[in-house]
Formats: sequence, structure tokens, C-alpha cells
Amino acid sequence: MRLRSFFLTSIGMGGLWSAACAQTTTPPASQTSQSRSPVGYDAQVNLNALAGATGNGNGVVRSFDNRYEGVKGSPFWVDQWLPGEVELNNGNKITNIQIKYDALGHMLYLKTPRNDSVKLGEAFVKRFVAKQDDAPQTFQRLANAGDALKTKLVRVVYEGKYSLAELIQKNMQKADFKGAYSSNVRYDEIYAENAYYLIRPDGTSEKVKLNKKSIISALGDAAGPKVDEYAKTNKLDFKTESDLVKALAFAGTL
Repeated sequence: MRLRSFFLTSIGMGGLWSAACAQTTTPPASQTSQSRSPVGYDAQVNLNALAGATGNGNGVVRSFDNRYEGVKGSPFWVDQWLPGEVELNNGNKITNIQIKYDALGHMLYLKTPRNDSVKLGEAFVKRFVAKQDDAPQTFQRLANAGDALKTKLVRVVYEGKYSLAELIQKNMQKADFKGAYSSNVRYDEIYAENAYYLIRPDGTSEKVKLNKKSIISALGDAAGPKVDEYAKTNKLDFKTESDLVKALAFAGTL
């Protein structure tokens, strides 16, 4: 399907938009289970076999496995549409648009004026901002983050001499209910595996947890002890992003 010309004109993307976006679609949602019973030809085959209509009364009845229960969980960072803006790698910007970030498929969904949506590959996106609870959340690639992060869109919690970023990612565990040694899990499950990273001035990064021990250790001898003392004096809680930002801002002055 093609986007309406007025939408293309309104964002000014031209050929790049057409190349970057997949067909008009509706974002995937969590799926619920649906029982699959034989219908049509398959149902008639079963009836014929049960009734002995196959000629010798020993017809084989086709079996149907109805145990699969669908998909649980969501591929999206946030399930709701959020107001925001997108900047592409070529510098073009799309503003005043509703967006959803698919952290499983690494796609950005953009709502069109017709209330359907288009998919934009993450590789085309330099940066996007989504307003969540009136607070803008920025996703971008951090050029100074080293090889582990610089190719990925991350949510920037704080950017400075010492930066903090959250890598939003989802994975899927497939159903496992067949075979003698199965775990009897009858649904596919999408689950979050988000991770925080502290980026040091030299560009190296380290995966951290939101607690004082992990952060102070990642800051190293150059800043860790002084930040620890600063946090005690100011009663900072490393489990909250807001207090952690204060600690990193102080670390940037050292």
C-alpha cells in the first residue's frame, strides 16, 4: 500500500521516506489464544473417518493441537502512542507526530493523518524524542560510547563528562510444549532486557545497576570516592534516575 500524497508532502521526505518506510500497517499488539478446530475439508475428513466412510471403517482421524496460547507481552517500549519528533540520518526532521518504538523489531511506528501507521527502520533514524508524562525522552546514538553502544539507539538519561544511557531491548521466548522434555510453556513471551550503561570520558562504557555500589565502581578511582562522599552529604538515592543525574553532574566537575 502507498502513503497518501498529502502525508508525504507534509513531512517533505520524498524518496527517502518511501525507501525508509515499510507498507502501511497497524502496529502489532499482544495476541490472545484462539482455539483451532478443524473446519471445511479437514472437518469432513474427520467425520468420514469416524463414520467409517473411508471404505474399511479404519480411517485415520486428523489430530489438531489446540494447546498454543498465542503471545504474551508487548514489543513496544511504551504501548501508547506518544507525541514526538524524529530526525533522520540525512538531517531531515519529522515533527508533531505520534510515535511508538518497537524494541523487539527495532522499528519506529509513525501515525499518519489517516490514523493508520508506517514503519521506519531504526537504521534510518539518527534521533527521536518521545514525550512521556510531559517529560521528553531522547533516543539517539552516542558517538563517544564505544563500540558496545555507538551503533544503537539508546535512551539518554544524562549526557555529560560522565553519561548514563539505557538500552531498551525486548526479546522473545518461544513456546515449548511439545516433546517428552518440554517445559509445558504454551505461549510465546515477549520480555524486557533493558540495561543501563555508564559512559566514561575516555569513551569506554560499563553495564551498571541503579545502586551505589555499581555506580561508584564504574566511576573508578578518579571520581568514585568523591561522588560517594557527595552522595552521602546530599542524601542521594542511586536507585532514582533524578538523584543519579545529580551525582553524575557532580562527577563532571572533578
